[in-house]
Amino acid sequence: VYQMQSLDVDSSASVIVRGATEIRIATELDTDNRARLMLDPAASGLKPSDVVVYVGGADTSCGHDGRDAESGDGGSAAVVHIGENNIVQANIYAPRGTVRIKSKTVATGAFIGEHVRIGQNVTLRLDSAFK
Repeated sequence: VYQMQSLDVDSSASVIVRGATEIRIATELDTDNRARLMLDPAASGLKPSDVVVYVGGADTSCGHDGRDAESGDGGSAAVVHIGENNIVQANIYAPRGTVRIKSKTVATGAFIGEHVRIGQNVTLRLDSAFK
């Protein structure tokens, strides 16, 4: 289990998970263009449903730009910003805010929030840890 105030993944950066993991974020999750939150390809048998990210913040405390540079969408406040052209392999749960997956992202897992916004040309695949 990892616990942190916030998680901000810069452009082209990677967070690679090597085993079943729980990440608890107090405020917000933000990833920039071409970031990756993914499974280690060498971790045999590991699935996106083995990685759960809990985000406790609310949209009112959002400190990031909601604009989607690929589609031109002006966006809005969101406690989870998954940037353009990302790869995400995890389950993300933000019960008090919006999960926003921006354009041209490939996301595998389950994405639950007060609101969920999916950008243009996003590929979603279900692999849920939530029963």
